[in-house]
Amino acid sequence: MAPFQFIPYALDDGCYRHPLSNDVNTDNNTVKAHINGWLAKTGQIGIRGYEFIMFKSPMHVPLVSWVTDQMKWIKKKGLKGYLSELPYYGNPLDAEPENTWWNCSRMSLYAAAKALWDTSVTASDLVLDWCDKVYGPAKYEMNNYYWDMDSAWQAGTKRIVGFNKTPRLYFDGFITNSTLFHKSYKRFADALHRIATDVNLDSVQKNRIEGQILFEREMLDNWMDTFQTAHGREHPYRKHIQRRANTGV
Repeated sequence: MAPFQFIPYALDDGCYRHPLSNDVNTDNNTVKAHINGWLAKTGQIGIRGYEFIMFKSPMHVPLVSWVTDQMKWIKKKGLKGYLSELPYYGNPLDAEPENTWWNCSRMSLYAAAKALWDTSVTASDLVLDWCDKVYGPAKYEMNNYYWDMDSAWQAGTKRIVGFNKTPRLYFDGFITNSTLFHKSYKRFADALHRIATDVNLDSVQKNRIEGQILFEREMLDNWMDTFQTAHGREHPYRKHIQRRANTGV
């Protein structure tokens, strides 16, 4: 094979909760055995992933730790390439921004791109870097929100592999009750208060940052919708807020 070619191993049996580098957990043992077998035959092996389309509808999943670890593992194993499936930008076309694939994966995609260039980067550095650039003075509140979600996701008890899964079937351990929601919405409220009272920000900066915080909150609302439906509690709970003019970073 030419140096720029590689055989992409489809990671459709890789668990998105547990890092590939974790040799104690057995959820990824089959995947690692298969890749080792291919490496023994040819060094031109890469990964084709499905982590960004694990659910049949766009959902925010805290994968920065997972994708960062994946890039480190790829380099350590001597794999030659990486690619992952994701619908085109803006899909679905008629959906609100918080219900589109790229937006729901935006921080994880950022982390994957950065870690591909430099595998020494840490997940904690990437998240804080993102929060600093996007949320400014509210970076620590939003950083803490992200790690609350990340810890809850990794603590989940149900193995999740493949793609097009139904979100409500994967609450186990991740969102067992409303505690995580209460904690997260308090983080958002604190972040919004910090921005509103920061005398060093002008109105344009405040509007931009507040829009990004509200956007993050709306992506969490998708999990709340799913949680409420799964528990037979479908009732209005959201406050009507003014729509963002732009969700771009």
